[in-house]
Amino acid sequence: LASPELTVVPELFANLPPLLHLSSELTARLRPLLAEFSPETSCVGPVFVKLGPFFKLYTAYVEIHARSVATTTPPPSAPSMAAFALA
Repeated sequence: LASPELTVVPELFANLPPLLHLSSELTARLRPLLAEFSPETSCVGPVFVKLGPFFKLYTAYVEIHARSVATTTPPPSAPSMAAFALA
């Protein structure tokens, strides 16, 4: 029987592989353009136009980010009895 925390992990991080692929693709397309970049002649816009529809993946990532952080961050530890007794 899996704990509730473990069952939610795939849901929280399901879109990370496609995001990694998109980031890699964006980097691969921009790197050669930026290596010889000239403000007068270089044009990076077509790269973003081509990949634009895939940027919606980031919307899903942002929407579940707060839940991901809350789920993966351990709760603060309870104050120790000694600290309580000394207060």
